[in-house]
Formats: sequence, C-alpha cells, structure tokens
Amino acid sequence: MQKKLISVSIDGLLGPKVLDDVPLFLSTQAKSAALNKFQSFKKNPQNYFSSTYRQTSPQLIQIETAAQQKRQTFSNLVVLGIGGSALGAQTLVSALGWKMPKKERPEVFFLDNLDPILISEIFEDLDPIKTLICVVSKSGTTLETLAPLGPIWNWIKNADTTRPSNHFVVITDPKVGPLRKWAQDEKILSFEVPADLGGRFSAFSPVCLFPAAFAGINIHTLVEGASNFFNDSQFLEETLNPMAARLFELEKGGFRAHSLWAYSSFLKNFSSWFVQLWGESLGKRNFEKNRVGLIPCPGVGATDQHSFLQRMAEGRNDIVSGFVKIQNWPEVKSGIGNSALLPMDFKALSGVRGQSFGKILNTEALATEISLQELGRPTYSATLNSLDEASVGALLAFYMDFTVVSGIYLGVNPFDQPGVERAKALFFEHL
Repeated sequence: MQKKLISVSIDGLLGPKVLDDVPLFLSTQAKSAALNKFQSFKKNPQNYFSSTYRQTSPQLIQIETAAQQKRQTFSNLVVLGIGGSALGAQTLVSALGWKMPKKERPEVFFLDNLDPILISEIFEDLDPIKTLICVVSKSGTTLETLAPLGPIWNWIKNADTTRPSNHFVVITDPKVGPLRKWAQDEKILSFEVPADLGGRFSAFSPVCLFPAAFAGINIHTLVEGASNFFNDSQFLEETLNPMAARLFELEKGGFRAHSLWAYSSFLKNFSSWFVQLWGESLGKRNFEKNRVGLIPCPGVGATDQHSFLQRMAEGRNDIVSGFVKIQNWPEVKSGIGNSALLPMDFKALSGVRGQSFGKILNTEALATEISLQELGRPTYSATLNSLDEASVGALLAFYMDFTVVSGIYLGVNPFDQPGVERAKALFFEHL
C-alpha cells in the first residue's frame, strides 16, 4: 500500500464555537456544482494543468541531464527572477537542498530584487569561472530580472573570454520576447515556459525544476508526488472541496485573513510562495464586481508563536489558520544532538528532557492549534509524511488545487493579475 504523502484535517473549521459564529449555509448542490466545474476544468487539455502538472519523462530527463552537466563545471548558481520566477524554486531548494551532503552541495542564490546591497552581497565573493547564471522571465521583459543582466554578462565575459554563453541558462517564452531572441543570438541553453502558464503555478515546470535539479533534488520523485496528489479524486471530493467551501463561508461571515504556519525553518520560503499563490490568485473583484479574497499571512512555527500568536488568540476573530507539519522527521547528523538534554537546573522544562526536537516542534504546533480552537478560532492542518521530494511535491500540488477551487467559489479567475499591471505602467512615468 502506498504511503500517504500528505494528510489534511479540517475538523478545526467545524468546531461548535466556529459554527455558532459562521453557520454552514452552502447547499450540497452548490458544493457539487463547484466540484464538477473544477473536475471538468482539470480534464480540459487547453488549460494550465496540461503544462504545469504533466511534465513528461523525456522533458524531466532533459532538464535533469542539463543540470547535472552544468554542475560538473559550476559550483554556484545565481537565479535571476522575481515573484513566480523565483519563489517556487526558492521553496524547493530551501525545503530539499539540505538532503545533498554539504561538501557536495552547490551554492544557489536568488537575485529577486534590485536591492544594491543584495546584488553586492551575492557577487562579492563569487568566482565568475565557477558561476552559472539562470535567467527566468516568461515575458522576457521583467525589469527586476533583466536590469542586472548587462553588468553580469560583462562580469562573466571578462573572466571567460572564450565561451561566456556557457555560463548562462535562459527560461522564457518558447517563441517571443527579447530574452528568447537574446538566448538564440548568443546560443545559450534554454528551456520553455508555456505561454499560458502563470509564474505562481510554475512549480513543476523548468522555471523551478532546473534550479532544483542543479541543487541535487530528485525532480522525478517531486513531480510524481504532485501527480499522485492531482489524481486523488477521493481527496478532492471528501476534503479539498469541503475545505474550500468552508473558507468561502468564513469569508462571507466576516473573516479577512488566511494565516499559514509552516512548522519547519526549511519551509519558510514555502510560506512566502503561498502568499503569492493565494494573494495574486484570489485577491480581486469577482464576476459580480465585489472585492474578495482572504489576506494571506505567512508564519513559521514555533518562531511566530512568540510574535503573531497573541493577535490571533485575543484580537478580532477574523483569521483562518493553517498548520503545516512534518510527521516523520528525517534522521540528521548533528554535533548538538537530536533531542533535548537540559541541565537539571531547568526543572520547569524537565518534561521535554530526552524528547526529540522534531517531536517537540510538532507538539508545539498541535498545542497552538488546539488553543486557537478552544477560543473558537477556525483552523486546519496539513501533515507531510516527510520532508522529501514526493511529500513536498504533493504539498505544492495541494495548495495549487486548494487555491483554484477557492477561486471557483469566490467567482474569480485565479490565473490573471490585473491589479499589478497599473503599477508597471506608472513606473516608467515616474522613473
């Protein structure tokens, strides 16, 4: 029997105090209609599912082979990308890159902002001969990605006058855009971003898979874990659809934010990825011209128990909280050890003595969730089987599906982003 990669509990969304505040009001027919719409959407080959979730084995082998060949020459990778062109890859590298032995692990940096200090800090100590640059922009016109490209090209060219183009990989539109033309003119290795694929849904495309493969992550297992989740129709019907329906009811009842707590420091970037996915997909005017969308709030447990928890517990009851945990923590080598061994002077904490750090962290997550439930605060939890490629693939797939189903209930198109275009236009007026 195949192990379950991710399990989700929505009991905390249906507690008696929560139901007193926001009763169930969606009919079975309404939920079935949303489910049917989502299922028919997934079966349509002319949508983002066909390109995002169905990378073929030859495509994966091509990406993996190219990444392995580059890793034989280069020990550093700098990814030029912003938003969806960086967040997914950052999530994968931070969540899974630790699995490669430290001495063999390449350095992966993300230049995702035009902060001059950041640029200086990344390149100050890098050896250009040992550095690979991955330029990611679907349109090929992204300001923050392309502005540093000229100086970086010169930096590489001054060090390697024979084949500077070998130091670059381009990921962009298959046919159009200046970045595609530049890659062709300079004969640079390139991969395609499907024209209908939004950045925040690109976790299983070359946008994220090439940097992940360079970092030593098994992209075949990652995509397989995602595919197993996407094909789980029972989970969709029994858990995911009711969950999206309940968040829709809570938003109608006055809730304004969706906080996601990832109980691992190595999932911190996942929380940031979630913010873009949820906020950019759902924060809009719906088809009836009403403004909708819960505000996404990232959190890392147990760190944020010492910052944001007070607001969640005793502030306005307007936040839905999700908890992401790791069931089976991997065995890791550490000179500090893997369990709490407190000196006897700390009697108040004697209960944790000898407990593994992973168990302590998971128990903190459970206790925090229960404390919020007792106060009538709606919660849910998603538990990964392990911090491995298959489970992380399933986790990203879960939140993609969760977001799209939520968009169906809200009556929005989860794939566009009209609100950010005006700022882009104003930039050139004010530069």
